[in-house]
Amino acid sequence: MLIVTKSPPLLQSTLGSTHIVFDTLPMALPYPKPSHHSRLGLTPFRGQSIVELTLILPILLIMGLGIAEMGRLWQTYHATKLAAEDGAYTATIYNNEDNKGELAIDTRLSKAKLSAQTRSISAITSNGGIVLGYSANVTVNFKPFFPGLTLDVPGAGSIALFSGSIPIHYESVYSRKVM
Repeated sequence: MLIVTKSPPLLQSTLGSTHIVFDTLPMALPYPKPSHHSRLGLTPFRGQSIVELTLILPILLIMGLGIAEMGRLWQTYHATKLAAEDGAYTATIYNNEDNKGELAIDTRLSKAKLSAQTRSISAITSNGGIVLGYSANVTVNFKPFFPGLTLDVPGAGSIALFSGSIPIHYESVYSRKVM
């Protein structure tokens, strides 16, 4: 006669030709306890994932939007810088005939789908009145996707994350080689 239970093999004893297993220590059930959900392919902890997602998702969205805004801000700054450099270079090469420096600024900004709030080209002259080069000043307003976005902080009140617009100014100077 063979009696088999879930006892460890050390508790088994042999009585003649009959093997009897003494079930003196109950086996601990594995965690989680099997239920009818496991037969259906569902886990009993599916609600925990939804709770964790609702706690983390707002943080991830704010981080993602912040990264996107910083990328747009950097692109606007870089386009402003290139526009000022192009304007100063073009004005120096063509001696700013027919406002070619300002046209170069407008062309560069229109390629970046930006418009200048202010732009100016000014000559840099020596004491004798000789033009040594040109200076270009460009200012562009950066408009965030979410202007006026505020964050309510307990004890600190409301903090504005983005203002209505952020002015970006860049000045570039390009000079001629004087020999």
